[in-house]
Amino acid sequence: MKSNNRTRTRIALALPAIALLLLAQGLPIAFAEQPLITSTELNETSTVDGLCDLPLVAHQEGTLRTFLFFDEQSGEVVRIAENWNSVTTTITNPENGLSVTSRFAGRDGFTMEENGDVKIFRHGVRGLITVPGGGAVSGEAGNITSLRHPDGQIETIVSAGFRWEGDFSEVCNYLAGTP
Repeated sequence: MKSNNRTRTRIALALPAIALLLLAQGLPIAFAEQPLITSTELNETSTVDGLCDLPLVAHQEGTLRTFLFFDEQSGEVVRIAENWNSVTTTITNPENGLSVTSRFAGRDGFTMEENGDVKIFRHGVRGLITVPGGGAVSGEAGNITSLRHPDGQIETIVSAGFRWEGDFSEVCNYLAGTP
């Protein structure tokens, strides 16, 4: 899962990281259209290290659309949003063919507030994994909105939904074929 999480993290943070660098440098982006939209088709297979004590393979596919919004006067990035469109990651034990699927669907992003705060939001389903016959093991669904203040403090201002931070041993036992 570490390889898969690293890939997902790289994809999810690449454009926002670039935009934050531009914001930090105060570089105007006046030539950009409102909003600038990019679409990334995800279709990647990798090995999974560290999730279980057996060899696993992860296949991720779906679409990640990123929206960059600009201030009309200064041209600076003021908001970034990402839409996860039916992104699924299937984790499979290649020895027996058993698999579980993790789903991502929703919208993430941040907005630069005039007082220096950064409003961060996540809406939708994130990494929900269910084990056949056992139910949900990990993931979250709902809406979370937080503020990151200029001093680095993070304050959750809206939280609705659910979050499972379960024990992955149930996933590993299922993938190994043991009850």
